Amino acid sequence: MSNKSGWHVNDALSVRGYCFDATGKYYSGKDLLSYFDGVADESSFISRLREANGLFAVIVHAPQFEAVAVDRLRTAPLFYTVTGQVSDNPDMLSFSSSLDSLAVDFYLASGAVLPGQTLLNDVQQVVSGNFVVWKDRQWKSIPYCNYLCEKGGEIIVTLPELQKTMESVFGRLVESAGGRQLVVPLSAGNDSRLILCQLHRLGYKNVVCYTVTGPDDEEWRVAHETAVHLGYPHYRISPQDDEVRTLCGIGGPRFEQYYKYVGCYTNFVWLFEYAAICVLKSKGVIASDAIFVPGHSGDSIAGSHITKAHVTPRDNARSLTRKMAHVSFEYGSNNTVLRFLNNYFEQMLSAGISSFSAYQNWIVQHRQAHNIVNSIRAYTFFGYEVRLPLWDNALYDTFAQLPYEALYACRLYTQYVNKIFQQYGIPLSEPKKTMASWKVRLKILFGVLKKRYSRLKGISPTDRLGEWVLAQPLYNELVAKKGEKAVKSLSQTNDLIMSWYLMKVQEFLSLFQTKANQNHHL
Repeated sequence: MSNKSGWHVNDALSVRGYCFDATGKYYSGKDLLSYFDGVADESSFISRLREANGLFAVIVHAPQFEAVAVDRLRTAPLFYTVTGQVSDNPDMLSFSSSLDSLAVDFYLASGAVLPGQTLLNDVQQVVSGNFVVWKDRQWKSIPYCNYLCEKGGEIIVTLPELQKTMESVFGRLVESAGGRQLVVPLSAGNDSRLILCQLHRLGYKNVVCYTVTGPDDEEWRVAHETAVHLGYPHYRISPQDDEVRTLCGIGGPRFEQYYKYVGCYTNFVWLFEYAAICVLKSKGVIASDAIFVPGHSGDSIAGSHITKAHVTPRDNARSLTRKMAHVSFEYGSNNTVLRFLNNYFEQMLSAGISSFSAYQNWIVQHRQAHNIVNSIRAYTFFGYEVRLPLWDNALYDTFAQLPYEALYACRLYTQYVNKIFQQYGIPLSEPKKTMASWKVRLKILFGVLKKRYSRLKGISPTDRLGEWVLAQPLYNELVAKKGEKAVKSLSQTNDLIMSWYLMKVQEFLSLFQTKANQNHHL
């Protein structure tokens, strides 16, 4: 099944993770088996999945029903082949040695493949909020939830109603944590600081915070003021420190295990989270049973992405495609990618989905599930549990149905955050002023030109947060194997990490093919 622990198995099920049911009852470990026990067909499986509020993966291997599912964010990815094989580790599956060209196009444009794809031609993965059923010797993918809202189906939510929902979300978190140590990756943004305020409100004492940052960065100052004000210990991890780079051992045996685990032929590899845990473990700061509680772009479901791209209810498929490519596809895009995006938006709008909901749904299923939330695998790699309170089903469903006016500029979410910040006396994060549409268009154009200029200029060996310092061994390996040309078009450290990981995948496939040919001749 896997090269990592965490699975619990009986005759008909394999499960990992946790969830709350509709009554708020908590299931984890072997208890999670009882939650899915008795699933015998698609109808009963959909019912259980829709009510399951948490981070989980489940495989049903009953005599008359075989199916595989992940949670709404695919926090524990599952992979499968056309021959019926399933695993959470694609290296355990049988596959050919060829790359999927469309998957590579999307990977190079955004840092992650399309939902449901991998970089491999004959290995697929379960899409977030979906399950796949093995029937008549083939897989059928079925969604059990999504982030879509039809025009006219929006629901107005008041600030008191959102506050009540937030209180229940964090009440569940604290109760299920049971006094265990909670580790909060703290930034200057609203999301992680909101989590800290909520833990303080509920009187949770066993909390540790950390920030990965450069020595003189404003991020550290704001985060540190918040942690100190609320009475929680806060650690700074600076990648420029020789000790940090030594502890990480980028390029060493443990890092090789790590990048294979988090990459999974799907997305690029995160370095900050890896560095943080290496350092905190070495200093004895985090308990062996600690739970990590990152904010991870909670504001994205509250409207931040439609705000960045200035998505409006009047947008059509073409304009949505352009905005997605310019704002969320950070590394460029080709005609194949643009055609795919345009077709997606045309289908959504034809089905009566509002333009901003279609845009949000893509962000949730692609960018958030792959590029952002999937970074929690840095924590699970080291054996730690994770909670994502700002992606709780209650909040997910609330924000998915909000009208445009409440989503744009994250109006409802920002009102709530500012109210909490004032209540607990931490420095306010003022909402960003919205710009006129023509100013946004100019900003997008400027961003495109800036990207092109950056690519001509190449990667700068200095960066504010220090990620370049961590990535330098990867840069050296890429140059040694591919030559200077391989790095000349790269404009930022993420570009480098993305290109390096694709090179490692290509090396593995080449080795795989060589061994296959040798075995064939034998």
